[in-house]
Amino acid sequence: TDITPEEPAVPENQDEGTPVATLIADDPDPGDTHTFSLAESGEEDAEETDNDLFTIDGDTLMTAAVFDYEKKDAYLIRVRAGDSGGATFDKILTVRISDMNEPPSDMTLAGSDSGVSIPENTPAGAVLGRLGVTDGDSGDTHRYYRVVHPHLGWTDNGYFSLDPAEGIIRTTAVFDYEKKNVYHLYI
Repeated sequence: TDITPEEPAVPENQDEGTPVATLIADDPDPGDTHTFSLAESGEEDAEETDNDLFTIDGDTLMTAAVFDYEKKDAYLIRVRAGDSGGATFDKILTVRISDMNEPPSDMTLAGSDSGVSIPENTPAGAVLGRLGVTDGDSGDTHRYYRVVHPHLGWTDNGYFSLDPAEGIIRTTAVFDYEKKNVYHLYI
C-alpha cells in the first residue's frame, strides 16, 4: 500500500553506485516478501521520471549518475513494489540532492591566468592585483594564503604581501628588471 522512505536523499558529487536509501514496502499481509524495481509511467499517469539516473539492487536504491546540486536538486523516480502473490504498487518518489561544500576550481590575479606586470622601480607597497576565485558554491567566502610550491620548494613569496580576506597582493620590494624579471608567487 506504500513505499518508504518518502523523500530519499544523497549528497552531490558521489560516485555512481552510491546507496541512496533502503526501500520498504508497507503490506497488510504480514510476512510477505517484496521485490523492487523502477517502473515505467502508466498511461493514466504519464508524469516524467528520472529513472535512468538510478538503479535498484534488492531493496537498495542507488545512483547511476553523479549529481550536482547547483544544476538540479531533486529528481522524480517511479518505484514498483511487488509481493510474493504478484500484486504490485507504484509510487513516485522525490530524491533530494544535498548540497556539499566544494573547493574552488580556479584562481586568477586581476583577471589573468598568466600573471601580471609591474614596471621596474615601482615603490614597494604597490598593488599588484586582486585575486578572483571560481567556486561552484555561490555565496562562499574565501581566504588566501601564501604557500611553498610543493615540488620546487622555492618561491618568491617574500617579495609580496597578501591580504588573506580581500585577496589583494602588494609588492614589498622595489624590482629591477635587469636583476630579475620574473617572480613566482604561490597561493
